[in-house]
Amino acid sequence: MPVKLQSTFDRGADKEATDLLDIVRLTLDRECGPTARSQLAGAADQLKKDVAQHVDFCFESRRPRTLKLIQQVPEGRDTELDDLALVHELLTRTVLN
Repeated sequence: MPVKLQSTFDRGADKEATDLLDIVRLTLDRECGPTARSQLAGAADQLKKDVAQHVDFCFESRRPRTLKLIQQVPEGRDTELDDLALVHELLTRTVLN
């Protein structure tokens, strides 16, 4: 997941949209989500700090833009602002605790 977060800054808008949607899916998936978050919780402090900054930027500060990008992907059309708020909350809680 950290690689997906970092890659959102290094790619065009189309790939950024699919990377952001992948983060939403990984975080909220009933099977993958707990595993992904557990792995993040065990990461080195610097990685967790970087993840927290990226999550805050993409899923809090730029939430409307992130939603717009994700909804441009056919598979992301049913994503809502509340989903992004939950992703922000879950990932922030994971890396800051």
